[in-house]
Amino acid sequence: DSEVRLSLNGLPGKLVALVTGAVPTGVKTVQVEELSILGAISSDVIGFAASNLGTGGNLGAGFAGALPVGRFAIGVGATMRQPLGYTPVLGEPDQLKPGNEMRFRAGVEGPLARRTYLRAAGILARTAKDRVAAPDAGGALTESTQNGVGNRFIGYLSVNQGIGRASVTLYGFDVFRGNPQIEQTAAGAAVLPRGNLLAGGTRIDWPLGPVMTVSPRVEFRVSAAASDTGVTRLERLGQSVRFGLDARRQL
Repeated sequence: DSEVRLSLNGLPGKLVALVTGAVPTGVKTVQVEELSILGAISSDVIGFAASNLGTGGNLGAGFAGALPVGRFAIGVGATMRQPLGYTPVLGEPDQLKPGNEMRFRAGVEGPLARRTYLRAAGILARTAKDRVAAPDAGGALTESTQNGVGNRFIGYLSVNQGIGRASVTLYGFDVFRGNPQIEQTAAGAAVLPRGNLLAGGTRIDWPLGPVMTVSPRVEFRVSAAASDTGVTRLERLGQSVRFGLDARRQL
């Protein structure tokens, strides 16, 4: 998709209003046999950069604000996103309209020492139930409500330390999904139980000159989920280790 973001300074340096939108310029309808591949692409363990699959576009708005508290800054924010409906499976008449999502954020950041910087944040994401319009016996589309993803709780912590010319960042985040669901789809029942994703990593920013910086990084992820929608105990699903190297040049 093609995403558009607009930010408006309400109070310079303290309050920003946000307006977002996404135009469905990518693939939004797939064959039934491709649905299993989408499950792998959207896995939190693999962590592909695909925030939403099969989207028909969306509209959103929100705000972000910050206040200084001594050497630190405290920030808060809230955003709302309303996805638009689409037909997810090629050749199937069912139409899907995902539930809207609201996110509430709070965080703190600031220096712990002359070259040590701390960031910590928490996010509550609440997603409404999805709506599916399917044909009835007479061929007319009848809308029904399906269970949605529900509530997710996200925590993030990072510490940045300057060492000589380099800058080392250690970070970790945790994503907990507390509301199980079971949903009928064109390919059968989709089960999304309680789950948790834990990740940690490090990045080193090393300047090679006044305009060039290289950043090697490594990240470890582990995922756990309940075995069914009626079970609360989480079992380990899998893990991944990813390595990367970014190169940035100022133009």
